[in-house]
Amino acid sequence: MKVVVINYDQLVDLDVLPPDARTFSPSLPRYLIAAAAVTAVVGGALALYLVAQRAGGQAAASGVRREESDDSRAVLSAEMALVARQIIALDGRPGHRRAAQRARLAVTYSTLLDEIATADRDGESDYAHFTTRAKTLSGKLRGVK
Repeated sequence: MKVVVINYDQLVDLDVLPPDARTFSPSLPRYLIAAAAVTAVVGGALALYLVAQRAGGQAAASGVRREESDDSRAVLSAEMALVARQIIALDGRPGHRRAAQRARLAVTYSTLLDEIATADRDGESDYAHFTTRAKTLSGKLRGVK
């Protein structure tokens, strides 16, 4: 390429070729093609960016929902463990006077466990009403002596 440029310069110096012949003036379609290529690259990058932003936002929201569900499930598990401990503690106490009430509360606990298991299978994520029922049951068990 260097040889061609040097030879061209020599031909210009000898006045064989005009000096402005080295100037390139591309036609309008070339500019349009170049502009379309740049626009396509920038537009594609922008589209990918927007899609990634949306997917990231959805993933973050899903993570927050999952974390909230895990938190409410942990609170429910702790409350149900407390109720189970209270039932076990009452079971070891002597006395037949309150045995029927203890048995009813134990059946209520068992029913609540079944409902929680059903909610887990159905994919339910709101355990607040179960937690409220477990706290109520715990209060009833505290009242039994």
